[in-house]
Amino acid sequence: MNLPFSRSIKFKLEMIRLEKILRKTNWFFDQKQIELIIREYPDWREHYLPINVKDKVVLDIGARQGDTARFFLEHGAKKVICIENNPYHFKYLRQNAKFHKEIFPIFESFKLGHLILDHDFLKIDIEGYEEELLDWFDYAKMLLGPCVVELHTAFLTEKFHKEGFEIKSSDLGVLNSGLISYGYWGK
Repeated sequence: MNLPFSRSIKFKLEMIRLEKILRKTNWFFDQKQIELIIREYPDWREHYLPINVKDKVVLDIGARQGDTARFFLEHGAKKVICIENNPYHFKYLRQNAKFHKEIFPIFESFKLGHLILDHDFLKIDIEGYEEELLDWFDYAKMLLGPCVVELHTAFLTEKFHKEGFEIKSSDLGVLNSGLISYGYWGK
């Protein structure tokens, strides 16, 4: 990440501050994930809370190392069911679940069957594979409650919009020289 000198110092100081907080509160993430948390947290705050998650169960598809589970728990979720299929990320997710009993990790790729798990809110961020949801959308929309889907291409954004999702763009995508939009259903 090439940032101007003063911004890179601020970023490094934020990394150190967050690492201390994470250690004290028994959260475990690799260095790259900590950088992602710092960069994306403001975007999550703006886009991952279309409903109040206090005392709700969140189904977090594409949970990575548990960073968004941590985010939802900080905002009052009572339980986060985490679906992650990357063994490297799942190792951290499982470790975080040992210390945070409100996290229920599942090592699998996304399947429509996950939508029947008892939850109040759904977050999907699976880097393009969310199109699977649209492949069976006539069935899936019967199971969908309030949800947010992070979309990484104009093609997917358009497809979700055509199916009735409300779309909002993110400034983060512009900053990262890519497109990030969020599709909302049932908020």
